[in-house]
Amino acid sequence: MSKENLDDLIIEIRNDIITGMKDHSIPGFSIAIVDKDGIIWSEGFGFTDESKTTKVTPDTLFMIGSLSKAYNVMGFLRAMQNGKIHLD
Repeated sequence: MSKENLDDLIIEIRNDIITGMKDHSIPGFSIAIVDKDGIIWSEGFGFTDESKTTKVTPDTLFMIGSLSKAYNVMGFLRAMQNGKIHLD
């Protein structure tokens, strides 16, 4: 992807995040885009709490909660797709 296309994509993602945060009353959000060479872009949005005392940064840690189930399923399906595990 060219730098220009990447910059356009980041602008679009940034706008979508800001809109989504407003629409769904999300106080804070952090994102990173990475490739095999490392971090391409990372940014924090909003605040870590509803009282707006601490800004979210790319290094802010969030509790993952129930999202871990989806990550485990994705890892399992990827391993199955790559022939590393089988259902039988």
